[in-house]
Amino acid sequence: MTMTTTTDDVALIVTGPHGFSGAQQIMSGIIYELSREGLCVHYIGFERPFRFRTNDADQIAFHTVKDISSGAIGDLKPIKSSDVLAVFTIAEQMTDLAIKLHSTGSRLILWGVYMFPYGHAAWLSKRTLTEMGLPADLWLTPAGSDMWEIGPQVRNTTKGILGSSEVSVLITYTRQFADEITTMYELNRPFVTAYPILDFSRFHAASAAERAQARKVLQVRESELLISSHSNMRPVKMPEAVIDIAAAVAERTDRQITLAMVGPKIAFPTRKRSRNFRLIQTGVVDRVEEVLRAADVELNCSFHDSFNLSLAEAMACGVPCVSTDVVGIGQEILASECGLLFSCVRSSDGKNRCSFDFESAVNCVLTLVNSERLRRRMSKNASAHARRVFHRDSVISSYCEIIHNTEAREEC
Repeated sequence: MTMTTTTDDVALIVTGPHGFSGAQQIMSGIIYELSREGLCVHYIGFERPFRFRTNDADQIAFHTVKDISSGAIGDLKPIKSSDVLAVFTIAEQMTDLAIKLHSTGSRLILWGVYMFPYGHAAWLSKRTLTEMGLPADLWLTPAGSDMWEIGPQVRNTTKGILGSSEVSVLITYTRQFADEITTMYELNRPFVTAYPILDFSRFHAASAAERAQARKVLQVRESELLISSHSNMRPVKMPEAVIDIAAAVAERTDRQITLAMVGPKIAFPTRKRSRNFRLIQTGVVDRVEEVLRAADVELNCSFHDSFNLSLAEAMACGVPCVSTDVVGIGQEILASECGLLFSCVRSSDGKNRCSFDFESAVNCVLTLVNSERLRRRMSKNASAHARRVFHRDSVISSYCEIIHNTEAREEC
């Protein structure tokens, strides 16, 4: 058995989400770093990923999915919308590109991040290439919403793709999430786990000057305690519960409590709150670290989460975390003693309902509000631990190992 392939010989064709989601941010960070390792990286999607709207990524080739046009598409026609053809349009472009790259002698890897429609499209492209006799590896990376919300509604398809012999490697962020998928879909195959990568030029503990400037921009006084919460604000993140917890904390302390919610602005029910509580909705921002530099505590109420990149970013910025205990990153929060977790129990009826200990959540935040010494200790632990476990070198070495191990299996 020999291993002759280097990363310079590998062409990666990846498809995945482009919007404001953890899966997109994680995928973008990894393909950026893989391109720096010498891989020829192509991204196929509906738009340029959010992370690359402002970041330089000249070494990645971006391809926009082309719509299919036909007189058979439209209301009262056989195909209601061209959107329903997304799986096929993505797959076709992946296959076209794979054929061209194959002629250069590159070893091909197709990677679908987020199962529907992206992972499904990557799987379909791999099936097509197999029928054509063209070799390619297929990586699939499911995400939380995929497996918990969409997958159960198309269970047979999900299980069939995850268990398909066309799939070379199933990759996810944590062993906890891998075990959840294995149980939910009765799989009999292993996962490879690899953490996300953080950009420590952006996500780092704030200096006194950086903190002062960040709070000035947000119009937050130094005497206020600022709770941050950044997410895509979908129901699974329970943004209303985040507000209720922060407001309850304000009711139990004399200190001014300000909650900064970073992500898509949404409407919340109007309720009477205590005078020492204030809510800021920043909307979607390109530089979330500028809010984290001002924050004292990061609060998360997800009721399922394959990882939770937001908490990792908060850790790297030295912000103590309070979160439900279902998040994949939870083990790192506990290991580094940089935050507190409260219990969250999912319903067993498959309807994505959950309950959590509200009083425990409020008390966790209050514990941090009432102890500056504890916050400082957790802050120091958080930033140091994040630098150890989310550094690009250790994560990229895991992906390079996947590349070479797959090749080794093929050559045996």
